[in-house]
Amino acid sequence: SRTYERESSIEAEEETEEDKERLKTQDYISGWNSYLQEKYGKKLPGELINPRDFLISTRLSAEYIMDFKDFKNILTKYYKFRKIPADKLNKSIDKFFTEKIKVRNS
Repeated sequence: SRTYERESSIEAEEETEEDKERLKTQDYISGWNSYLQEKYGKKLPGELINPRDFLISTRLSAEYIMDFKDFKNILTKYYKFRKIPADKLNKSIDKFFTEKIKVRNS
């Protein structure tokens, strides 16, 4: 069992792509909103984030810099908090990362 423990600690140290991308909260919000509008048009008004409400609810500053994995985590919790069914958005969140965030920063 000792080797298993050592292997898992090595895995934990590896950075994923989502850990490397670091943006300001406001950039994630505006990027996510424009991605949703581009993808779904006016069909998802509830899923669009009100930046002010998001910042107040999460107590984050607009200038706060975080990695994508954290943003994704906070975003899904925010949707739960606001009682917005975000299940269908989980794939979109990953696509948003692949299509917009990763491309822009690489």
